[in-house]
Amino acid sequence: MSAERLVADGWDLSNEDLSGADFTGASLRGTDFSNSNLQGCRFAGADTTGAIFRGADLTGAVFDETPSKA
Repeated sequence: MSAERLVADGWDLSNEDLSGADFTGASLRGTDFSNSNLQGCRFAGADTTGAIFRGADLTGAVFDETPSKA
């Protein structure tokens, strides 16, 4: 079984309600999550190099096995 890998490098996802989103294995390099609701999101194996989480609500978010925890 194969799944396409999300590539959202440099996307502006600031001020969004993304609660519960599954970003497992995604490429999120330089993505802006500023002031977003990321409660319960999963970032396992995601590349968050240079991603911006300023002011984001990361309550319950999981960042295990990520190459970078920017």
